[in-house]
Amino acid sequence: MKNLLSGISKANGALLENGELNAVLSKLVAVLGASTDVDRCYIFTNKMVDGQLFLDYTHEWCSEGIEPQLDNPDLQNISYEMVPGIFEELSNGRHMYGKVADSDNSYFREAMEFQGILSYLFVPIFYNSLFWGWMGYDDCTVGKIWESHEADALFSVANNIGLRLTREKAERENSLALERFDLSVKGSQQGLWEWDIVNDKLNYSVIFMEMIGYQHYEFEHNYENWKNRVHPNDYPIVEIALNAYLKKQLPSYSSEFRFLHKNGYYVWVRGSGVAKWDADGNPIYIVGSHLDISQLKYQQEYLEVQRNEFNLLLNSLGEAVFRLNNENQITFLNNYWKDISGHDTRECMLKEIDSYFLEEDVEAIRENIRKLKSVASQRSFIEVRLKHAKGNWRWVQMVVKEFGNPGENDYFIAGSIIDVHDKKLAFEKEKELSELKSGFVSLTSHQFRTPLTVIFSNIELIEFYTEDVDPVLYKRIRKSAGQIKGEVDRMTELMNNI
Repeated sequence: MKNLLSGISKANGALLENGELNAVLSKLVAVLGASTDVDRCYIFTNKMVDGQLFLDYTHEWCSEGIEPQLDNPDLQNISYEMVPGIFEELSNGRHMYGKVADSDNSYFREAMEFQGILSYLFVPIFYNSLFWGWMGYDDCTVGKIWESHEADALFSVANNIGLRLTREKAERENSLALERFDLSVKGSQQGLWEWDIVNDKLNYSVIFMEMIGYQHYEFEHNYENWKNRVHPNDYPIVEIALNAYLKKQLPSYSSEFRFLHKNGYYVWVRGSGVAKWDADGNPIYIVGSHLDISQLKYQQEYLEVQRNEFNLLLNSLGEAVFRLNNENQITFLNNYWKDISGHDTRECMLKEIDSYFLEEDVEAIRENIRKLKSVASQRSFIEVRLKHAKGNWRWVQMVVKEFGNPGENDYFIAGSIIDVHDKKLAFEKEKELSELKSGFVSLTSHQFRTPLTVIFSNIELIEFYTEDVDPVLYKRIRKSAGQIKGEVDRMTELMNNI
């Protein structure tokens, strides 16, 4: 028993070592095999293939004179059906031991006797509650009688193997997580920092040093030096955010500020961090990151300039520009809307646009928009009467165009409203004058045509009656009649042209 306990102690010591797992398990089976006076000590590991559980013979120790089986291909990819009765016991966390000849399982007994095994001990190995495999101890010479306390002691070693496997998995996952974290930090180009508040010592990553142009040894790593390099206009904001967080008034620290580069210009930085507090609630240290957002800031400034110029242009137009959502509700208006309607743009948001027109024109507006949605078209025009906040109204031209597909979230209608009131009234006045002129011309034409027709007819009668009276007189009358008829034709043509 003393030899067994010594072997178990060495085995547990091996499991605590930091060596490679396979080497540790090989050392473990050798130590336990020698200390238990068996002929063979080994490990079978489980593996799942196409939904079926198989065994692999992975680690082995043999006493002198016993032929090793580690390289035996027949001991790889073994189905549990080849070792009947083992899976049911071991997978339920029960060890198995005894003499082969005493086994009630004839299939198991025949399989063991075929290998020359006289007595055995099998202990399951679990990790994370999964049946990972099992350790076997075979006696092929004297038929060792196993005591229950020996089996229990070796079962504890199997449990420790499970703990080592759990540790291995945790270390692999931790290593992978650290690797991914390192890659993500490098990929995001974030400079990491750590501030030991108690000792006023700051540590910075290489990326942060590169961000501000310094070598690690060139930069004094304390809060005062960091503070002095923050832009004077930005530091009060940073200080407020940092102090509020350290007083637990904010869930985390975050701020944007300009940080002085070694070459004299400022780098825009987004700083963030989280702290750890002691038992009394005092901050001990804080870790965080600095991200260079200079390019983003420059783009934001450029976009702001572009937006201001666009808004200036949009609000300088002599027409109201609007945007409607799927429900024909107003989501945007330029400043000219107030000039033409008298309504404040903010008060009109999410109101249906047709509510600002005369009741007689509402259905025409709705029908115009319905047609726009149902028929593929570029844009549509309609002249309607816009109500002013003071109670009067004006003629306007509404132009609408749709963007996107009706019913989808990104669908909207854009359009403009142009004041055509004076033009409309002038056109109607011109139309009225034109109609008056046409009536006058028609009347005048009638009044002229009647006497001209009478004159023309009488001249022809005079010619007819004087033809046989006096040839000389007829000749003179005919000449004068021709002149009169010519003038009548000219007057008739003039009236036709008018």
